[in-house]
Amino acid sequence: MPAGLGAVEPAIIKMMRRSGTASVTVAVAKNGRIVWEEGFGWADRERKIPATPETAYRIASLTKPFTVTGLMTLVEKGLADLDRPVNDYLEGPGLVAHAGDAHDATLRRLVYHTSGLPAYVNIIRNNPSGREPDIDESIREYGILVTSPGERYCYSNLGYGIIGHVISRISGRSYSDFMREEVFEPLGMAHTYVLEAPDLEKSTARMYDSKGKPIAPYDFDHRGASAILSSARDLVGFGFFHLNEPLPDQARILDGRTVERMHEESGATFTDYPGSVKIDYLLGSFARVDYGGYTLHVGTGGMPGAASRLTLVPSEGLVTVVLCNGEKLDLWEVEKLLLAAMLPGFRDEPGLFGDSTAAQGDDSTSMGANFAAGLEETIAPPDSFAGSWSGSISTSSGPIPVQMAFSRNGSSGLTLDGFELDGKFLKPIGRRTDLGESGFHDGYFSSVLFGKIGTGDAARGRHVVMIECRFREGRLTGYAAAVAIDQTFIFPYWMELRRLAG
Repeated sequence: MPAGLGAVEPAIIKMMRRSGTASVTVAVAKNGRIVWEEGFGWADRERKIPATPETAYRIASLTKPFTVTGLMTLVEKGLADLDRPVNDYLEGPGLVAHAGDAHDATLRRLVYHTSGLPAYVNIIRNNPSGREPDIDESIREYGILVTSPGERYCYSNLGYGIIGHVISRISGRSYSDFMREEVFEPLGMAHTYVLEAPDLEKSTARMYDSKGKPIAPYDFDHRGASAILSSARDLVGFGFFHLNEPLPDQARILDGRTVERMHEESGATFTDYPGSVKIDYLLGSFARVDYGGYTLHVGTGGMPGAASRLTLVPSEGLVTVVLCNGEKLDLWEVEKLLLAAMLPGFRDEPGLFGDSTAAQGDDSTSMGANFAAGLEETIAPPDSFAGSWSGSISTSSGPIPVQMAFSRNGSSGLTLDGFELDGKFLKPIGRRTDLGESGFHDGYFSSVLFGKIGTGDAARGRHVVMIECRFREGRLTGYAAAVAIDQTFIFPYWMELRRLAG
């Protein structure tokens, strides 16, 4: 073990005790060799199963780089085309464009989160059959383009769920079978799989909520975005494959030039708020960021009961992995210790990233921060917004009336389904929330409110209302979303309003 890593172990134990986290597993590898791997705490507290480098954890949005890797094997074989409309691969009407043209919503833009799809999460608590939820139904209900394809970045789990669905339709195999046969097994990943495997129960980390209570396994209709479990040791191997330094026991499932493209080509650039960190979203579904004097390629995930980080430092041949089965530990703080121990001159940059992994991908409701990334603290509206507006939120249950008003002095008002903004049932959560900040930025107005959206899906649990809209061709257009308090769903609906008075 490099000398600098000696101080990391007690620091991790201290962080775990402070946060009440059941377990953390870390791995550090350089130039094809693991220099340190260790599990801390209990993978399963109740059964006293310790965490090890081979323990499989839910990795949440770290699933996405795996899904793109699978997709690129089909691209190399000529079975998929990144620049072909995704609707060409779907049954029925597919994605429906309320803005722009659905023909421009290509596989490539789904990968980059620039297809026009809004934020979406659907965690399914009870799926005893194990059958994959009907993603075609989810596409019919929520496959709406609220901005023109290519117009802007908006993180969408549904987009990656669709990519997984396309993989299944092209290959004629389930997403789970395809990923096992074409990615996990060829890369020697013996402790990586889609959803919990009963025969590997003793090597799978149990999930725990913020109070330390066990969480039962759950499913998604967007498995390609969120459903993989993996171990720290397996993720090291995946990391070296993506550094174009495959290990001796790994098959070359992609040409080296394809792997290079996945870490060179970027289709979206945005700024993480409030640290003003410029982030490039890569074709390989990693986020490229300059930090601490080095260029990092970062993949992260977070959802109820789990969090993950996989970071590559291409210039140094370095891979770091941090996994946990809880919700309160900041894995970025752990990772910074690993990087500082391994990278000469690495420096922390206080205020950058904070404790959020949202910009790189989070399946929980904090992921919604992406819709408001970089919001300035401005209340006074642009002239195009000033005045009174009336319209509706479109749902399969029927339209929900909505009214909005903006005055040039900065005051505003909103009525949703008859309830006033400052009334009993609907009021602003505040300027700063886990979902972003209310205000105007780059021509968009975004806000988060206490309130309800009266659809069958949204009635599944307590939720708040997230809205985002912009002035377009004389209208305010965008979406309103029901965002679950327990982080289990974000359901978006098209919203359109017309001016009543200026």
